[in-house]
Amino acid sequence: MVENEAEQSERIIDKLYTHTGRAVLFGITGPPGSGKSTLIDRMIERERRKNRKVAVIAVDPSSRFSGGAILGDRVRMLAHAADPGVFIRSMASRGHLGGAAVATGDAIKILDAAAGYDTIIIESALGFPAVCDPGKNNPVVMVSAKNNEGIDYLLETAYSFFNNISEEGLLVRKRKDRIARELKNMISKLNHIGIAVSSLDKAILFYRDVLEMKMKGSEVLKDQKVRLATFETGGVIIELLEPTDRESPISKFIEKKGEGVHHIAYQTDDIVKEIEVMKEKNIRMIDETPGKGAHGAKIAFLHPGSTGNVLTELTEPH
Repeated sequence: MVENEAEQSERIIDKLYTHTGRAVLFGITGPPGSGKSTLIDRMIERERRKNRKVAVIAVDPSSRFSGGAILGDRVRMLAHAADPGVFIRSMASRGHLGGAAVATGDAIKILDAAAGYDTIIIESALGFPAVCDPGKNNPVVMVSAKNNEGIDYLLETAYSFFNNISEEGLLVRKRKDRIARELKNMISKLNHIGIAVSSLDKAILFYRDVLEMKMKGSEVLKDQKVRLATFETGGVIIELLEPTDRESPISKFIEKKGEGVHHIAYQTDDIVKEIEVMKEKNIRMIDETPGKGAHGAKIAFLHPGSTGNVLTELTEPH
C-alpha cells in the first residue's frame, strides 16, 4: 500500500505516527559481497534468542522494466523465513537516492506501531539509509568484512554503539516531512515565573508601585490551594503565589525554603503530547495528566529530580 502510494496510506500513517518510537532501528550498508546479509543473519539470531520480533527491509536497485527490486530476498537470511517472529521484505528504491526507498520510512512506522516488531533493520547497498541518519542516533554500520571474524567484530560494534546511545533500548525517530507539524507540539517560549509569597497584598504593592509593572489580574485556584496575582514585563508573566492552606505545596515550600522563586513555566501548544515526550526521555513527572492553572490553562509539573532541582511547569494556555 505505502509502496504504491495508495490514497489512504498517508491518513493511516498519520494515525500510526503517535504510536511509533518503540522499536529499535538499525541501518546496514556496504557494497555487494561485503557481508551485509551475513551480519543481519547473525543479528536476527541474537534478537530471536531474546524473544524479540525482527523485521528486515532490504532496499535494492529497481528493475528498469518492472520497477521492482532486482536482488530480491537475501539467500543467507532465508533460514529465518519460516520463523513467525521474523519478517523479511525486499523493497525497490525506484530511483530514489539516499539508500532508502520513498516508502521505507512509512514501512518502518507500520512495522513498529501496527505490527509490533521490536527490532527493525534496514539493509542497503546504495549508501547510508536516510531513515537511519546517524545524526538522529540511529546506528548505521558500514560493512566491509570479508570473513566471519570481521562479522563478529561488526556485530559487537553495532550493539555497542546502540547500547551507548540508548540505555533503555528505545529510540525515538521523527519523519523529516512532518517536522513542521511536530514543532507545534514543542515548548514554544517561557510563559511565566512563579514566585511564592507569604502575603500577596504586600507583594502586589512592591511589584505594582515600586517596580511599576502592569498587573494583569488575580484569582483563587482552589485545586492548587493558592491565591495569585499576575504581572507582565517584557512579554513574560510574573505569577505571585500565596498559599490558602497550610498543607498546600506553596505553604510547605515557604516553610522549608522561604519566599522566592518557586517554579519556571514553559508554554506548549499540546501539553498532553509534551508530557508523553518528557516520559519518553525518562523525565519524571509530578503530574502525568494536566491540571487546571491560572486563567483556565492546562498545567503539569516536572519532578525537580529530573530538571536540575528546578521545579518546572508545562502550560498550555486556554
